[in-house]
Amino acid sequence: MGTDRMPNAAQKSIASSGNQHYHWDAKKQLVYTWLSRPGSQTIAPDKEVTVRDDRTDTLYIFRRAQPKRR
Repeated sequence: MGTDRMPNAAQKSIASSGNQHYHWDAKKQLVYTWLSRPGSQTIAPDKEVTVRDDRTDTLYIFRRAQPKRR
């Protein structure tokens, strides 16, 4: 089983409204939604990305890993 890459800031198909961002992958029928850090002037995900598979209506949530403590 291969791995799929998440959308990145260089892609032109990312729609944004304020700090809310959306990407539709028609080929894989996946919807990516996430919030960026308010006031950061970037579309990078702040804490998590939600991915919905339109074929199965399955929802996946990917969260940023917590920093490792020393």
